[in-house]
Amino acid sequence: MARHRLPGIILASLVSVAAVSLGAFLASRLGSEQAAHKGIAYRLVPTFTVLPKGVYDDQFNDPDAEGTIRVVPPAAASDVALDVCVQGLLADTLYIVKIDTNGNGAAYDSPGPWTQAGEFRTDSEGRAQWRFRPPPGAYPPGPHTWSLYINLAEAQRSILISEDIPIEVAPRDGAKRW
Repeated sequence: MARHRLPGIILASLVSVAAVSLGAFLASRLGSEQAAHKGIAYRLVPTFTVLPKGVYDDQFNDPDAEGTIRVVPPAAASDVALDVCVQGLLADTLYIVKIDTNGNGAAYDSPGPWTQAGEFRTDSEGRAQWRFRPPPGAYPPGPHTWSLYINLAEAQRSILISEDIPIEVAPRDGAKRW
């Protein structure tokens, strides 16, 4: 009898995976404002995949490096809040996070401006989590499009680049947030 239940279990697993994939696909189709409010994850990908055959296609890049960024509702102590998770980086290594406030992750020739947002150190398996919570008033109110760059500190090289991230900075005058 157990022999006949196995195909059903496999089918149920496939249906479950398909449902999760469909959910992720539909969520990616939401408008950028809706996506930001729902905590949709934006990808961080290896620099050499965004800029192939360029100066970043070198020994510092690892095809296993990846990450996600979530825009989350900020607390009262901040106008913007991002949660970043990375993996596949060098173990026990310092990385610097920079933000391109023009949101041009697909082209390194962005005019910026660039903001050094912080730094983190990976664990023994090359993973890290980092939170960005700038002080109130650090960015002007209104819509913004950002890209995050994760840079290997010792080599001063971009290792991961995010896709464009829509950001809405609420006015500090008590107007409705999120």
